Amino acid sequence: ALPKTKRPWFGVSFIERLFFVQNLAIMLKAGLPLGDALQSLSRQVSHKNTQRIIVNITEHVENGSSFEQALKLNSAYDP
Repeated sequence: ALPKTKRPWFGVSFIERLFFVQNLAIMLKAGLPLGDALQSLSRQVSHKNTQRIIVNITEHVENGSSFEQALKLNSAYDP
């Protein structure tokens, strides 16, 4: 298993992760740009670790990374 520092979603509840995925999907389907949707979600989550992860993902996307790359850089995606 990876150390905690390499597993940013460690300790984040399933409900919190589900909230992120479902609400991101809703915002994107409504036509909100990805960066705006991520910024909005980072302000809505209650778990500080989740907020930090979303802010990091947002920064990567806004600096030119694809969403997939941003997730990988934050160890949030492993196909």
